[in-house]
Amino acid sequence: MAVCMYRTDLIEAYPDGRVVLSIGGRNPTTTKSKSNMAEVSRKFLPYGVYIQTHYENKFPNLAVRIGRNPLVPWRDGLTLDADGKIVGELGTFKRYEADRVARKEFVARGKAFREALPLLMANGGPVAPWVNFRHPDLMTFDGEQWPSIISTYRSPNGPKETWANIYRWACESLVQIVEVAP
Repeated sequence: MAVCMYRTDLIEAYPDGRVVLSIGGRNPTTTKSKSNMAEVSRKFLPYGVYIQTHYENKFPNLAVRIGRNPLVPWRDGLTLDADGKIVGELGTFKRYEADRVARKEFVARGKAFREALPLLMANGGPVAPWVNFRHPDLMTFDGEQWPSIISTYRSPNGPKETWANIYRWACESLVQIVEVAP
């Protein structure tokens, strides 16, 4: 038996009590999509199946809660036995982790800029149009970029806090994605 929605078998039930859950490879980011699985599971299973977004160090993971059990990583084709226990291996969550080598490189590239920052800001600093540096690697710290960097990250509290603003932004950008077991 299967419960089908939009050509996708959300729940497939087998005579031995095994249940296979699927969302057809789609990422149910909307409340409606997530609630469909919960609603269907409540009607046809003795335990609820709730798909949620789980943040692991700010990385959004798709996760599932079966009954009152802890969250586990979602995967299409998730198989449960008759008691609602997962059959097979669990997946992994992903999370952001600091890329320490890239951060060290960023600081080394910005050394001359950081040393010149008090002088550059002494008279109010240059005014330049705001520039969005999408990634720290785009910041070359050459003389042409200095006005844009200062105007983007300027702090009224002086050069030390201006550099802190730049470094904080770089730290948020210089990360790598790693997998962790739940």
